[in-house]
Amino acid sequence: EEEGVTVIENDGTLRQRIVEYVKHKRSSEMCNKMKFCALGVFVASIFFLVVVGVTTPLIKYECDSKPHYTTPVQNELIKFSKEYQITLDVKHISDRSDFVESWVKEWNKASKYIQLETESLVEATRTQFYLNASLCHSDQEFRVRYFDSGDEVASLDLKSSESSKSTCNDPFWPHDAYVENSTQKCELDRHDSGFEKYSRITKIHLDEVRMFNTCADLASYFPWAFDDLRPYEWHVPVAINEKRQVQHWWSGEIKGKEQGVKYKLESSLRYHTPEEREEQSTPSLGELSVRIFTKHGGHSEDWNEKLVKDVENAYEALVHKFSKRHNE
Repeated sequence: EEEGVTVIENDGTLRQRIVEYVKHKRSSEMCNKMKFCALGVFVASIFFLVVVGVTTPLIKYECDSKPHYTTPVQNELIKFSKEYQITLDVKHISDRSDFVESWVKEWNKASKYIQLETESLVEATRTQFYLNASLCHSDQEFRVRYFDSGDEVASLDLKSSESSKSTCNDPFWPHDAYVENSTQKCELDRHDSGFEKYSRITKIHLDEVRMFNTCADLASYFPWAFDDLRPYEWHVPVAINEKRQVQHWWSGEIKGKEQGVKYKLESSLRYHTPEEREEQSTPSLGELSVRIFTKHGGHSEDWNEKLVKDVENAYEALVHKFSKRHNE
């Protein structure tokens, strides 16, 4: 019996030791796992700090490399307008004075509020062409005008057109040096075909004829429109857009204010050569446009709806009388 008791006690002691060993083993493994886990967290933290330390300056550099500008004053200069355009039937236009008198007469018959006088017509002749700036990473429309007569000498304008008004957010601000000699518009264009689009236009009026031969020449006037242009591309040549051709125009405009709202009506006739323009030959192309601005000189988005309706009614009368589409 004593031997049996000893065996039982020895078995109990062995079982207890095994249990204690297993507990110790698990505790040791858990401790080791915790050590490895803590080491992993530490290494990951160091790696994260290194990545942040390296990438933050790069991100900051990338952000700093983009154009930063403050434009509250320039945005306040953008005027809002609507332009109603007519493609003219030019085959019967042989005398510009007679043509002006005819459309002024039709307008005055149709409009209740805006009455025009032919004596107020301001005439000008110009040569214009378009520049291809695709090699400067720009697909926008750059137009150059050299005036042969009239009050202006030359101008450079930048234009984008889309079906959405969002195009008016394009960064077409002129360089600070040219702000005072520039005009900016967000305009809704309506054509006699029924097509409508929004245009963002900035025009810089120049006091002398200037050449625009390189990307840098254009970017010096519209720096924010060339955010993808790099210094090594400044001297990339800019060519005249041959598809648009060099064009010779005569224009006559009448502008004024009605009920505090600015308006302008303009007839423009295009000729093959300056000689044909001088001789008043039949034009190759003609346009008649009516432009009206919002209240406060265009510096708001509030319209005089009564005046807008009157302008649209008179415009429709001109369409029926002079539109090439209507008379075909």
